[in-house]
Amino acid sequence: MAGTPSYVEQFASFSRISAPPDFPNTPRPLADGRAGDEPFALSTVESWLQERAKDWSLRTLVAGAQSVDRFLDWLVANNLLAANPWGELCGQYGQRTAPIVRAILSPDPARALEALRPLPHFGSHLGEAMLRHIQRMRSLGFRYEREASRLLGFDRYAVSSSLPGNVLRAQRCLFHSDLSDHHPRTPAAG
Repeated sequence: MAGTPSYVEQFASFSRISAPPDFPNTPRPLADGRAGDEPFALSTVESWLQERAKDWSLRTLVAGAQSVDRFLDWLVANNLLAANPWGELCGQYGQRTAPIVRAILSPDPARALEALRPLPHFGSHLGEAMLRHIQRMRSLGFRYEREASRLLGFDRYAVSSSLPGNVLRAQRCLFHSDLSDHHPRTPAAG
């Protein structure tokens, strides 16, 4: 990308960045890329973060990552880049920048990023039934917002604790057997 520095200068004047002296040039090293990498590739952004982490505080590094994200969004908006790799990463692992930066700087970035991945909505074995129930109640005219939120919370618990259906059935059977122990039936008089 021979004209990339002019894009960086256009973005810097467009966004009016005010920060530490080398901060307005934040996207410039990304335009050069690493040897063998495509400019603005995710690996280039990650290596840039790791390099800057030696000199910058985490707060400044997060602000720099946000500036890079805005720059990449600007390139996409002006049809100079097909997609924003940082934006795609944030879409996969949550929209907050600071946890993603900390994960990339951790000793095991892949594992740290995976820990940030949000749980799927209604992804448990009961999720489909709960979702159908919510849709049915809404089709009947109920708002069903609070109840849907509570069902989603339970679903996230079921996903995070990995409760299979057999365990829930076994717990229900134990609960019912406990009830029958405490309330014995009297034999029918005959």
